[in-house]
Amino acid sequence: MLNVDEFKCNPFASRIVELFSEDGSGVISFQKFINIFSVFSPRATAETKTVWAFAIWDFDGDDLIGPRDIKRGVHLLTNAKMALLIEDAEAEAAQEQQPARVRGRLKRRDSAVLRGEKLTEEQITQIHERIAQEIDPDGAGLSYSDFESITSRMPDFFVNFKMSV
Repeated sequence: MLNVDEFKCNPFASRIVELFSEDGSGVISFQKFINIFSVFSPRATAETKTVWAFAIWDFDGDDLIGPRDIKRGVHLLTNAKMALLIEDAEAEAAQEQQPARVRGRLKRRDSAVLRGEKLTEEQITQIHERIAQEIDPDGAGLSYSDFESITSRMPDFFVNFKMSV
């Protein structure tokens, strides 16, 4: 399952498969595979996408997205070893047309990613604290209704919460 291109580049791939497996083992049937792509389909309702996005971020399953959940998600987003899929040759060509000083900065940044450099624990903590402060200032954790309220104000969330084969 994790060999599907849409999963190779998704830092939450193993979490998604874990949630859709019968017993949390990550082993899924063909029907569950279809269910995953149904949830991430552009045709899925906003409510369906919100329910599953909340479940993905609620790592400990306590029906709250708390500080530990946020930190774990930030860690996945910033340090996940993801396969690099270069599908857009036009983007590469456009980069070559940039001025030399811009190309140099882009290549340095890209080479750091390609070398697999990761953020330090301190950097992850800083990011986590900033996000938590913004979305959960009292530190009580986000309930589903809090999460739904946040995502409802983010129209791009529903457009970008998708996968296709």
